Amino acid sequence: MEDKKDMETLKRLGAASWIYLALVTIAGIALRCWWILSIPAKPVSDFKVYHTIATNIFNHLGFTLRGHPVAYQGMGYPTVLGYLYRMAGAPDPMIGKWFNVILSVATMAIFLFILCRLTGRKFVILSAYTLIALLPTYIAYTNVLGSEVLLTFLFATLIWLQIAGFDWRLRIVLIGIITGLAALTKPFFLAYPIIVAVTYWLMTKNWRRTMISFAVIAVLAAAVIAPWTYRNYQKFGAFIPISYNGGFVLYINNNNMNADGGWMPAEKVDTYKEAMTGINWDWKHGESKGRYDYRRSEAVKAEAKRWIMDNPLTFIKLGILRTKETFFAGAWDLRPWAMNELEEQQKAEWQAMGIPWNNTKFERDMATFLGLSSFLIYALSVAGFLYILVCVRAILAGLFRRQELVPGLVVVPVINSAFFIAVYFVFEGQARYCFPILFVFMICLAVTIDSLRRNLVIEKA
Repeated sequence: MEDKKDMETLKRLGAASWIYLALVTIAGIALRCWWILSIPAKPVSDFKVYHTIATNIFNHLGFTLRGHPVAYQGMGYPTVLGYLYRMAGAPDPMIGKWFNVILSVATMAIFLFILCRLTGRKFVILSAYTLIALLPTYIAYTNVLGSEVLLTFLFATLIWLQIAGFDWRLRIVLIGIITGLAALTKPFFLAYPIIVAVTYWLMTKNWRRTMISFAVIAVLAAAVIAPWTYRNYQKFGAFIPISYNGGFVLYINNNNMNADGGWMPAEKVDTYKEAMTGINWDWKHGESKGRYDYRRSEAVKAEAKRWIMDNPLTFIKLGILRTKETFFAGAWDLRPWAMNELEEQQKAEWQAMGIPWNNTKFERDMATFLGLSSFLIYALSVAGFLYILVCVRAILAGLFRRQELVPGLVVVPVINSAFFIAVYFVFEGQARYCFPILFVFMICLAVTIDSLRRNLVIEKA
C-alpha cells in the first residue's frame, strides 16, 4: 500500500540503522534540554516584543503593546505563547523554551517521515536526520522566544502532508488549515497555496485535482485567518488580513539610501517625510510609532513599489545582498539571540571560584563555536542553491512537457527553497530568516554527498 511506504522504508533500514537513529534522537533531545537549562538567554529585540505581548495575553489584556492593540507582526507565536503562559499560570520564558524543545523534537520526527517518503537511500536518510538532530542552530534556537521553531514545525508538517500516502482529500483539508496557521505566524505563507498547487501538478500532472486542491487550501486558509482579519477591522477600521508591516519592510529595504539590502531607520530614507505627509501622529511614547499605527505601512508601500519599478537594477543588487545576508552570513545570530547572557554567567562563576576572568579565552571559544556553526550553515546553503541549479532543468521540463512527471525528491526541495529565496530577495534578509528552510537544505546536502559518493565508488570499480 502506498500509505505504508514510509514505514516500509524504515523497516528496510535494518536494526543497526534503527539503533543509530535512536541514539541520534536521544542526543538531539538531550542537547536541546541541556542548552535551555545551561545557556542563559533573555528575550531581546523582536523576541522581547513577542514575550511582552504574550504576557499581556496572559494578563487578559489581549493582543496589545503598551495598552494599544497591534498587528505589526504575525500573531501566531505570541498568541500561542500567551495561552501557554495561562496554562502554566505564569509568564515564565522557560515555558516557551520547553515548548520549543517539544516542537523541535516533533519536527525531527516529521522530517524522518519526509525523508522516507522522498527516498529509500539509507545514506540520505541517516545523514540528513543526523543534521536536523545535531545542527547547532536548531539546538540553540530552542532558547529563543521567536517564531522560528514554531514556523519550522508547521512548514515541515505542510511538506509531509503534500507527499504523505493517505487520502488526498483529507490531506488538502489539513494543508489548508495548517497553511492558515503558518500565515498567521509568518504572513508570507498567504502565498503558499500556489506552492502546493505547483508541487502537486509537477508530481501528478492532474489538472483537476491540482485546481481542486488549490481552491480548497486557499479557502480553508482564508477561513483560519478570517477571525483575526475581522479583529483587525474592528480595532483599526481597515482591511488588514494579518499584519500591517509588509509595506514598511518593503520600503526600508528598497530605496535610494539602502546600501546593504538590510534593515535601516525609515527616517533616513530620502522620501520618508514626503510619504508621511498628511498623517497626524497622536502618540506620546518614545517607542516606534510604526508598531501601533497601520497608516505608516500603507503610506510607504506605494512608494516602495514605485521605486522598484523605476530602479530594477538597483533592486536586483539589493536582492542579491539580502540573499547573501540570509543564507551566507553564517551563525553570528546565535550569540545575540540564543546565548546573550552566557558571558555574564561565566564571569559570575569564575568570580565565585576566585579565578580571574579570561576574556581572551571566552572570545576564542565563542568564535570557535560560531565558526563551526557558520561552516554548517554555509555548507547547507551552498548545497541548497546548487541543488536548485542542478534540478532546474527537470523542473522546466516538467512545466512545459505535458506528460513528464517530476520526482518528489526534485520538486519538494527546489520549489520550497525557491519560495523562501524569492521572499527574502524581495523583502528583508537576516541570518535567522534561513532557519525554517535549513531542513530542506539538509535533504539537498545529503543527496548531493550520496550522489558523489556513489559515483566515486563506481569509478573505483
